[in-house]
Amino acid sequence: ELPTTLDGFRIAHISDLQADPLTTDENMQSYVDTINGLKPDLVVFTGDLVTRGTEYIDAGARMMGRIKARHGVIACMGDHDVWSSSELIAIALRRNGVVVLENGHHVVIQDSARIAVSGLTSTYSRRSSRISTDDLAASRPPADFNMIIAHQPREHVVESASTQEYHLFCGGHTHGGQVVVGWFGWIFTPVMTETPFLAGVYQMGDMS
Repeated sequence: ELPTTLDGFRIAHISDLQADPLTTDENMQSYVDTINGLKPDLVVFTGDLVTRGTEYIDAGARMMGRIKARHGVIACMGDHDVWSSSELIAIALRRNGVVVLENGHHVVIQDSARIAVSGLTSTYSRRSSRISTDDLAASRPPADFNMIIAHQPREHVVESASTQEYHLFCGGHTHGGQVVVGWFGWIFTPVMTETPFLAGVYQMGDMS
C-alpha cells in the first residue's frame, strides 16, 4: 500500500566494510563498484567501517563517499566503530557526504512520498533495549514507509521494531554467519548464540 511514486525505488543495504591492512583499496573499490552498478536510489550502511584503530578511518570513509545514490548514503555505528572512535568515524563519514544516525532519524523525500530512516545504535558496548527502540519509534517523523537500521540484529530489537510500524529492518554484524558448519541440513555457527537472523530476508509480522 505504498504511494505509486515509490514504485521501483531501490535501496541497497551494505555492512561491515572493515577497512584494515588486509582490506585493500582495490577490495573496497570493487565493493563500491558493485553497489554503484545496482544504481540504487538510497544506500544504507549498518556499521563496522573499520576493523580496529583509527589509521584506516579516512580510507574507509573516502570509499563510502564514492558510493553514488540519488538520495545518498545513511549509516549507523557498528561495534568496531565504537571501539575505534565513533566520534572520528562520524566526522570522517559526514565529511564524505554520508548521513550518520546515532539514535536519530532522516527523512528521504521521493516526489510526494516520504521515507523515514531510523538509525539505532545497537552494539556490544552500547546495547539497545526495548525501551530505547520504543523511544526511537516515538520520535520518528511521519512517513509513508518506515525503515530502521542497526548494526546488531538482536532478536529483542527486531521484535520490538516489528511492533512499531516499521516496514523494513536492516542489520549487519553477522557476516552471514561467518563460519558455518553444515551437516544433513543442520547448521551451526557461533553467531546463533546472539541472534537467529544470520543472513537473507526474514519476515516478522508486517516487517521484513
